[in-house]
Amino acid sequence: MLLNFYGDFRFKEKDIARLMKTKKYPKGTNFNNFYKFFKKLSKKEGNFKVFSNFEYRKLHKGKLIFPTFKKFKNFILDKLKRNIPVIVENVDYGGHYKIIIGYDEQSKNCDEDDMLIFCDPQDITDEKCDGYNYFPADRFFYMWFDNHCFSKKYRKQPFLYLEHK
Repeated sequence: MLLNFYGDFRFKEKDIARLMKTKKYPKGTNFNNFYKFFKKLSKKEGNFKVFSNFEYRKLHKGKLIFPTFKKFKNFILDKLKRNIPVIVENVDYGGHYKIIIGYDEQSKNCDEDDMLIFCDPQDITDEKCDGYNYFPADRFFYMWFDNHCFSKKYRKQPFLYLEHK
């Protein structure tokens, strides 16, 4: 979905799964392989750079990247303002990737009403099944971790985004 967003339609889903070394259910795609796929593509193409929680953790000397909801919100709003969708993975379904494509600030006075808008291949949370879903932003923030797909060092706040050079 992310490659399609940037106009790259050359890969079929099954080819990407093979290149990312995706395993059959319940294992899925390891984030490290996910990251390596985009890094390799970036190196080959040269027109975008890959950023993830790996680089951010190095910059922050291993500390939590977004210690508060406000820092997370500012990060997401900045990326979306620059038309950069952000892939996130969290404990949903035991480990699930989706793309943040929007942020709905319901009220300037109450962050608890804010909603994240996702492009999600597992869109079963509403009756539309259109590939989009919504989730309370603050609730997502507190559920933004993984217990299965990552080494302990990278379990909190996994994300990846591409930035054109």
